[in-house]
Amino acid sequence: MKKTYDDDFKKQVAKASLESGATLKSVGEEYGVNPTLVRNWRIKFQDDMRASPNNTDGVTSADNVTAEGAQGMAVDECCEALENKLMQRGLFTQVVKNAGGNLNFVSILLEDEGGHEYANLEEDFIVVIKLYCEGGSDIEEDDVFDIIEPFLDENPQIFTEFGLDPDNNADFKLLIEEDDEDDEW
Repeated sequence: MKKTYDDDFKKQVAKASLESGATLKSVGEEYGVNPTLVRNWRIKFQDDMRASPNNTDGVTSADNVTAEGAQGMAVDECCEALENKLMQRGLFTQVVKNAGGNLNFVSILLEDEGGHEYANLEEDFIVVIKLYCEGGSDIEEDDVFDIIEPFLDENPQIFTEFGLDPDNNADFKLLIEEDDEDDEW
């Protein structure tokens, strides 16, 4: 049975992710949810968080969003755009199928070289690709990178439209997770 969360809880988590020093991981741990959910909710409620200071739903106003939080939202939007384009094109579906699995969900995160959530738009970043699949544990990293690298080279606007420099892309990291997560995506 999937866990579901009401919008008030989601907004509270999204707001917490914008506080100075907060990371997706730290907020996820604090609220007992997957960091990908934290990012998804931050994206979902970003318009509310940029709303006028007169809002009464407990979500921070634009005046209270830190520069770090605003950069985090830009990175989130970039990751979501990349996820959507990759899923729409089915770029990973065949790779997972060839390894005997079914792809359910792709999650893209950006990290700095220390493995922390990417925040400084001037530094190199690592594209972390998480494939959530049923089976497919024999997926070869090279097969995934052979797909993603040319795609990003051909589509640098995915990064530039969000103020990120694609030339800062230092590396890729692949994580394969068996999709048994009970959380609502």
